[in-house]
Amino acid sequence: ISHAANERNYHIFYQLLAAPDEVKEQIDAATLLNKTTADFPYLGSRDKSIANMTLNRRQSTRRLFSTQESGSSDDNEVDLIENMSDAQAFEQTREGLEMIGIKDETLWMLMRALTVVLQLSKVKFVADDNDDAMIPREQTVEGDGEFAKLASLMGIETDALVHAFTNKTIMAHQDVVSSPLSPQQAKE
Repeated sequence: ISHAANERNYHIFYQLLAAPDEVKEQIDAATLLNKTTADFPYLGSRDKSIANMTLNRRQSTRRLFSTQESGSSDDNEVDLIENMSDAQAFEQTREGLEMIGIKDETLWMLMRALTVVLQLSKVKFVADDNDDAMIPREQTVEGDGEFAKLASLMGIETDALVHAFTNKTIMAHQDVVSSPLSPQQAKE
């Protein structure tokens, strides 16, 4: 998943990161709490000059500066799209989904699935001694590793998910054949 340098990815990802902390805790606190777009490679960091090019190009987008007694602060900038912050848009999205019957556990499953996509952007594949794909050990450490967090979020054992991501498995007649992928194949 990628986007042009002066564009945002799917808006729901930014809305999810702007959701209230109690919502993030219900979805997956380890993945979402205290995180910004810079924490997820699919979203990338927000380069101010690039953001300003986007703002100049789109009339429906404005930048709101919150001011404090000492003046304005870049840390308090909020993107407005169609006159709504991402937090406001998240609430509107949630209300819209509820209107069409996506609520309660179904809504949380959808939000967790979106969070899985964000977490996938953190997975790294490297080559082992045979040039086969592997996930670095630091990513699979339970509790700390980004891949282990992904497995937990998905409700799958880490080792089983590592195998699924680094091997191609096919059924030939009555036999199951598994062959290793290259790092590039695993990434794709």
